[in-house]
Amino acid sequence: MAQPIHVSEVARLARIALNECEKAQLQKDLMRVFHWVDQLESLCLQAIDTVASSPSEMREDEVELGIPSDEVILKNAPSVQASYFIVPTVGGMEKFSSTAIEAVP
Repeated sequence: MAQPIHVSEVARLARIALNECEKAQLQKDLMRVFHWVDQLESLCLQAIDTVASSPSEMREDEVELGIPSDEVILKNAPSVQASYFIVPTVGGMEKFSSTAIEAVP
């Protein structure tokens, strides 16, 4: 069986605020999940054939074009400057300014 989870520490790391009732419920929910995982771990899977052991299901690697050109990437952008997207400033600090984000490094 899994060790008890320190829900307060998990909530702190996730930066979420939980009251005592929510912490208790989360503790129960997590323990049920871990119990279910323990049940899965106890299954004998030796007789099950995996994809990795079935070469007939593997495909050959094919070289494909990776990132498309700047023109393709930028054609649907609402605002463009050179090879950059122009986007509103996040946070509303400067209501009418914008920031350029490069489309392709």
